[in-house]
Amino acid sequence: IHLKDRDIKAGKAVPFGEGDVPWAEELRRLLSRTPAPEILASIETHVPEDKRAATARASAASRRRSTSPSVSMVSTSRVSVVTRGL
Repeated sequence: IHLKDRDIKAGKAVPFGEGDVPWAEELRRLLSRTPAPEILASIETHVPEDKRAATARASAASRRRSTSPSVSMVSTSRVSVVTRGL
């Protein structure tokens, strides 16, 4: 899947973890609907003003995004693995 985030009020894309998407809720919902124990996710920043910094901030946010005991994320650069907790 592609992980993106958006500032709804400003009407623009922002680095993953900095926008209005309720990612903890969305990742739990996504994992609850698949039989797979993990999914691969690509972080899509789409922030043309400063691509390198936006990607670094999005990657850092994904590493911090341990959303609950039931969902965890492991990231390397722009690819994350989202897994169910045991």
